[in-house]
Amino acid sequence: MIALHIQSSSTTPTVVVDPAENLIRIEGSSYPSHPEAFCQPIMDHVQQWTDIGFDTITIDFALHYVNTSSSKYLLKLLQIIDRAYTQGKDFTLNWHYLEYDTDIKEQGEMIFTKLQMNRNLVLVQEENVSEKS
Repeated sequence: MIALHIQSSSTTPTVVVDPAENLIRIEGSSYPSHPEAFCQPIMDHVQQWTDIGFDTITIDFALHYVNTSSSKYLLKLLQIIDRAYTQGKDFTLNWHYLEYDTDIKEQGEMIFTKLQMNRNLVLVQEENVSEKS
């Protein structure tokens, strides 16, 4: 399976799907004018990956802003992975948020209610964000 890497733009997040590392990482802001055109290739790639039958997948979401239409597609993406999740598999969603960003935290909590896989809210300290820039 080939890895997928999409560089961020002014309206789309960085996306990394790396089967060799059992990792999916999405970070940045997501408000593309055509979310289906942006998200569908990612969902197709992840569907192919989960069809192969991995036992371990770590998903890291570190989003700063997500509009309503993008959030629907991100949930669909997570549901593809969650459908492949069964007992004994180690699938974990880490939802990163800044302490003051209650909107992103609440969005993660809402998404968690729709998933069976392991899920963690991860508080990111402001200074850790500055160090990455």
